[in-house]
Amino acid sequence: MSSDLELPESSEALLKKWYTRCSTAAVGHYKTAERYSKFNANLTGLAAVFSTIIGTTVFATLQDEPSLCLRIFLGAFSLAAAVLAALSATMGFQDKAEKHRTAGSKYNSAGRELEQLGTNPSITQELLEKIRTRLDALAEESPHLPRRVHNEIADSSQLSNWKK
Repeated sequence: MSSDLELPESSEALLKKWYTRCSTAAVGHYKTAERYSKFNANLTGLAAVFSTIIGTTVFATLQDEPSLCLRIFLGAFSLAAAVLAALSATMGFQDKAEKHRTAGSKYNSAGRELEQLGTNPSITQELLEKIRTRLDALAEESPHLPRRVHNEIADSSQLSNWKK
């Protein structure tokens, strides 16, 4: 049986378990934010490159009558640039990245609070209830992690591996 599925035997063990979950969730949200930021940069960058190619080619052929092949090429690139720009705008990758960054920050804040409480020798049930309520609210307001990221962070020993 996994230690994550076992019930904690003390308030201290419960705080450690919650701290591990907060750390794991924070890393997952930061990794997801990084991915969405990269998606956004790739889409907008590609759209800019395509638009530049189109603009440069059109400018270079202003004096001449472009061949049919070149017109088809320009049309295809123009369509691709428009599609990429539309995807970049409608997919909202940058907004999603920011929501995940915010969630990661909130989980880190909760983790620091748990670290501080871990130094308190007298942890009351009232205090534990307050913390659990905060963690529950944080989980409800946070965006879901993509399955791929969730699978990456499932092993807490791999949390510092940012190469994936």
